[in-house]
Amino acid sequence: MQSTGLATSKTGPPMTLAALLVMTLFTAGSVLADEPLPLPAPEPLSPAALDSPTSVAFTLAHLEELARTHPAIAEAAAKVRAARGKCLQAGLYPNPVLSYQGTEIGNEGRAGQQGGFLEQEYVTAGKLEYAQEAACWEVKRTEQELARVQMRILTELRMRYFETVIAQRAVAVVADLRTNAVSGLKLTEDRKAAQEVSDVDVLQSRFEAEAASLLAAQTETELAGARRRLEAALGGMGLADLPIADENTADVHLLNWEQAWARVQCASPELAAARIDIDRARWELRLQIANRIPNVTFQAGVQDDHATGNTIAGAIIALPLPFYNCNQGNIEQARGELAMAQRAVSRLEAELQGRLAVVFREYQTAVQQTDRYREQMLPDADKALELVRLAYGSGEVDYLRLLSAQQNYGRAHLQYLKTLEIVWTRQALIEGLLTAED
Repeated sequence: MQSTGLATSKTGPPMTLAALLVMTLFTAGSVLADEPLPLPAPEPLSPAALDSPTSVAFTLAHLEELARTHPAIAEAAAKVRAARGKCLQAGLYPNPVLSYQGTEIGNEGRAGQQGGFLEQEYVTAGKLEYAQEAACWEVKRTEQELARVQMRILTELRMRYFETVIAQRAVAVVADLRTNAVSGLKLTEDRKAAQEVSDVDVLQSRFEAEAASLLAAQTETELAGARRRLEAALGGMGLADLPIADENTADVHLLNWEQAWARVQCASPELAAARIDIDRARWELRLQIANRIPNVTFQAGVQDDHATGNTIAGAIIALPLPFYNCNQGNIEQARGELAMAQRAVSRLEAELQGRLAVVFREYQTAVQQTDRYREQMLPDADKALELVRLAYGSGEVDYLRLLSAQQNYGRAHLQYLKTLEIVWTRQALIEGLLTAED
């Protein structure tokens, strides 16, 4: 029995090729329409949304949690999602092609030859596996990039947090300096009333009190700037007027060079991404070598000849002949990229070692200085100021001795805070594997 159509329904009239093609396209569109839409990125939290009613200040741990909503982290996470989609797509087999063909239509008033063809491309030499493997290594690289961004954001946040804590402590120190200066002015005025000092001492003492007031205003401004930089490190999230908790971060554990460098080599996302580039480049080279072998295209068709009433079948096998293009250019490019990736690891290790050397030197010097300040210089400055104030009040020393003791006290405490900030920030850089240098 001769066939009179490409497809026949069991319960209805024969289905034409055009109707089948429309139904196929409609079905594909329905599948695409059923795909879930991407969820919107979460909105950053704000101080008003804090779920802990007992919170009275932002701790470092709390700030680190808020920083996870940073736009840069969301952007890097979206790149990971895009890479995963690319990896999925790289391993998908080509779709078959369904086509309609009509010839000799209207010849002698007849419908001519009506039919369709089904075409399929066969991928050879394992190209899909190679392409997907290379794309999978690209996913791993974007995941390391996400880790690098997260560490960079957290490191920047910790540095800005320490900067803010130091600024808060500086405000307290300068307030103490101002109190001492005002107290010294009162003592000087009392001694002037008793005709024990001259007007010059009163004027000098008043100048010191005014200078302390100006320094207090300056430290308040610096604290406001530090808070704004801290908000920027959170991705622009406002902290309202809530204070920053001054946690006990003075007892930092000491680092040594060998441990710091070994940790950078093992845990640096930059180095991990560079090493992943080598594997990705190797699979890309295998893919380009496999691309020398062309794919095979097979086509089969059936037509109904209305002039003769016969059904005609046909088949075509297409194979490109690699006479001129053997993919030699892409193969050479892939080999060059593999060599670049291999050299990049050594270059990056040298760069990281150099960056670590600079930061570690600053860290080690600051640690030594803070130890000296904490153990010897600060206690001496405090005790000296106390003794000189008592002696000045009783008239045993002149104002210059009091002025010198006050200046030494303020200089020692403020310089100690600066070196302590260097210790904290450099340690944050080292533990963050120097990602904040990017």
